[in-house]
Amino acid sequence: MHALSLVVLYVRAGSPKFELAAVRLLARLAMEGREVRLNEMQLAATALARLRGSKHDRAKKTPLRLL
Repeated sequence: MHALSLVVLYVRAGSPKFELAAVRLLARLAMEGREVRLNEMQLAATALARLRGSKHDRAKKTPLRLL
């Protein structure tokens, strides 16, 4: 998914655009993804927030699973 790639690019570059892009990705997931449950949205939000950490490679796989 291109939007997730953009979010990952922003976080790796330390861009201030990361936060807004991550929120937009969550909104898109909620509106356009398959039927997503509340706990799955929470998991995706946590994974996106963890992109800033040392386990970012594992964290970026979670939103992809929900699409």
